[in-house]
Amino acid sequence: MARDWTTERKESKAQLPPQHISVDSYVKKLTDNIRDIHDQARQYERTEEERPKSSIITPGTYVLIKRYPEPKKLQFPWEGPYVIVGKTADVEYRVKSLLGAVRYVHEADIKVLGGEMDLDKAIASLVQDTGRRLPKQIIKKKGRGRGEMYEVVWYGFPEGKTTWAKRGEIEGSLAFKEFISPKQ
Repeated sequence: MARDWTTERKESKAQLPPQHISVDSYVKKLTDNIRDIHDQARQYERTEEERPKSSIITPGTYVLIKRYPEPKKLQFPWEGPYVIVGKTADVEYRVKSLLGAVRYVHEADIKVLGGEMDLDKAIASLVQDTGRRLPKQIIKKKGRGRGEMYEVVWYGFPEGKTTWAKRGEIEGSLAFKEFISPKQ
């Protein structure tokens, strides 16, 4: 929230110290006033997005991570989506991309996704940015060894369209890990 200090300040113009006040006391008074203004500015500095997010970031939450270095003007400033794996320190989290890569990220660089619609948009952005297909779901497996193939539903593909992919194309993805994990 930006604050307009020009309209809220007291109507006073900079004046030279009266002759009966010493320069030292005048400088002390100015310094105290500057400290007061600084303290007031600090109170209003934090916006809602900058407030601690610890209470809403839990394992399993989908998030976006701020891009570094700063992206160009028209690039999306966030990358992801990532899944929170755990908390490693008071303000540091371990996150995993949908491609399986693990990173450690500071809380200030995390944006929590609001719902499934945001997640789908983020995944579409990831697919477009990387040019890499991302498996949404694995339907079945055929073959063995080097000829092993998987029927895959991909993000960004028309609903109901599947293709066959080799294990190496999908091995690091969450969809693959969910497929090979024992069914409960």
